[in-house]
Amino acid sequence: MGGKRFPSISIEMAGYFQNAGITFTLIGDYEKAEKYISESLKITESVPNVSELKLAQTYLNLGWFYLSIRNVDKAIEYYDKSEKIYESKLGKNSAE
Repeated sequence: MGGKRFPSISIEMAGYFQNAGITFTLIGDYEKAEKYISESLKITESVPNVSELKLAQTYLNLGWFYLSIRNVDKAIEYYDKSEKIYESKLGKNSAE
């Protein structure tokens, strides 16, 4: 299931993977965390007409993951991707 025929299921699965990745990060299993959050990104990117805000949230979570393992350069890369989407969709001062 998933992909083009069942996009909502794919997005749901991406959310489950993202939540698992966050959980594994919190308990310190970084290998599994990266695997699940990265899989979430692959799924999200593969769904046609996916909300860009969902993609931005995935980038934000990847940034948080990389910051958690002290890979600052990679964290900034994903935070920047997320920020660009949020600014384009919500405006530059949307967080204020």
